[in-house]
Amino acid sequence: MKKSRFFPFERNRYFYGKSLTVRDFESEQKYFNDKRRLLNRSLFGGGVVAGLQVVAVDDKSVSVQSGLALDGLGREIIVSSPVTLKLSMMEGFNNNDYAKNVYLCIAYDEKGKEPVHAVANSSGRPDEISEYNRVVEGRRLYIREDAPDPGEFEWNEFAFSTVVLYDDGQVRVLQTVPRYVAEGEPFEIELRVEKTLQTPSVSFEYELLDGLFPVTNGPGYSADGRIRFDAPSGGTADDCTLRWTVKATGRAGDKGDFGPKPGSAVLTIGDRRVLAESARPQSIEIVADVEEKLWETYAARSMDEAISTPAEPAVVLAKISLLQMGPSYVIDHVTPVAL
Repeated sequence: MKKSRFFPFERNRYFYGKSLTVRDFESEQKYFNDKRRLLNRSLFGGGVVAGLQVVAVDDKSVSVQSGLALDGLGREIIVSSPVTLKLSMMEGFNNNDYAKNVYLCIAYDEKGKEPVHAVANSSGRPDEISEYNRVVEGRRLYIREDAPDPGEFEWNEFAFSTVVLYDDGQVRVLQTVPRYVAEGEPFEIELRVEKTLQTPSVSFEYELLDGLFPVTNGPGYSADGRIRFDAPSGGTADDCTLRWTVKATGRAGDKGDFGPKPGSAVLTIGDRRVLAESARPQSIEIVADVEEKLWETYAARSMDEAISTPAEPAVVLAKISLLQMGPSYVIDHVTPVAL
């Protein structure tokens, strides 16, 4: 994460006889743009505001509907009319392996418009047409092959904690727990396995930590304190989720960890077994009132926390699941990415 510094704000002061230069007009635009973007960033965060649905139009192309998004710096990204794109022609799409999931992203982009001759061009370039008369605020659509980090979805991460228990590029295991739970009340834990469509069957298991949060019921839980999740192969099962119920046994103010005991998490892909070394527990706090605690946490954010932005401020729109077909690929299905 990084901090986006829009301030301190400085605006022009006008008076009769003032000499106005390019610097003055640029600072005028910067003043209003930065203030608007700071409010966008602080009040709304990044993500899709409206529209921008992604659908497959044929085996190799997708369409992005018109809509509005805010990026991680509070800049507005607008798609004014639907756009149809062939994946293999898009920036970031690689043909090294087609049995994979890829992610369609949208980013803020600016381009010059109306090239004109600059009479007082200070750059010394010999071009007859050397400057643009307008700047068009646009967008850039591109493909990324690495799955977005859970921390990129800031509002999801505010009330919940999601960690990656395992990730090798083909299989990713994530676990989501609430950051705050009510004293004596049951709550849900979610375990999700993401894989490519042509990955063999996957199973993930671990032994639960002893502590404040014993599992009470749910699929995949055994009486010896182990969690097991079997994700089927084939079909459209590239994103499988398991949920089970946990009950807090402590008192308000207590904190405890939920997750795998060190060294107990094992992933099986086909007939290959892998020790999930990255698996780690997550901290949960027991409170008297969850809603009140969330509002209190929100109000107590520092300015740096409020304007922290991902290193890549683009917005992830959809996951596109591909199948290898001979020397090429086909789009099996498109899944919206929740923001």
